[in-house]
Amino acid sequence: MDILCQGGISSAWRIFEAVRESGLRFAFHSWGTTLEVLAAAQLGACWPEDVVEWLEYPCYSHRGQDVMYPFPLADDILADALEIDNGHPILPDGPGMGIDVDETVIERYPFIPGPWSVFKLDSSSETVAVTGDHSLKWVRRQEK
Repeated sequence: MDILCQGGISSAWRIFEAVRESGLRFAFHSWGTTLEVLAAAQLGACWPEDVVEWLEYPCYSHRGQDVMYPFPLADDILADALEIDNGHPILPDGPGMGIDVDETVIERYPFIPGPWSVFKLDSSSETVAVTGDHSLKWVRRQEK
């Protein structure tokens, strides 16, 4: 589950209840910002590890690694960097989620309509566009 685009906290709570009743374990999915990672971590910390077991933390290329695509907004959205100790996020303990959002990201990263990524496939000779909603299937883009 990607908490910010698939139902939010109330939906997650219902899923966690069902996971616990079924004897399964839950894993958060996140390809979003560090704000999303912290929101999921704060919610997951409210449940025992035998219910909410795992939190995905995306590794974007702007962090000095050549891994996923560059996405500097992912970290820039927070006033203070997320601390990680031995693979575990250190959850802030201030009011609310315990974080401050750097609102200057609005000017630095303005909204641009359209897909966030367009790429061409050679194997089936088509161009596809990736939208910001991972729950939607990629869409074909008309060649010009």
